[in-house]
Amino acid sequence: MTSTTHAQEYTAHCRAVLEVLKAAEVPTWTPQESHVSAIRVCVLPALRALKIRGRGREKFRAWLAAGALDSQATYVNPQGEAFLVVPLGDLLPLLHHSRHPVGCAYAVWACNVEMALTVHGCYAPERQHTPLPGEGPWLALLRYEARCHRCLALSPP
Repeated sequence: MTSTTHAQEYTAHCRAVLEVLKAAEVPTWTPQESHVSAIRVCVLPALRALKIRGRGREKFRAWLAAGALDSQATYVNPQGEAFLVVPLGDLLPLLHHSRHPVGCAYAVWACNVEMALTVHGCYAPERQHTPLPGEGPWLALLRYEARCHRCLALSPP
């Protein structure tokens, strides 16, 4: 189970990434959804601003080819250049390949969350990842799902 701490930390990381994108003048749009991860960003300028190269770009191309991104759109700037636009949440997994300090901070945090879910079945640093009473029956399932997700994420394409 994830805690409100997880949601607060996730939102803080999203806001930090958005600050970097705004400083780099990457076009962004806020849709009607309220969460910060739903904000749309132009992909190529965002990849440049977050210093995502090599494997991160290859992974993104593979996602596009596989049709894994549901809500993509195209933006044409005043100079006539077309850019692919996706929700910020779709770019966050690529931060594991970032050389920007914000990307590195997110990657370390995400690994800590994944490890807590894999080992404890719960992410709650304020309780040393100890589940609340009554969460016990779900923990085995959550640990199993986290381990399966980790194996799938680490498997080569």
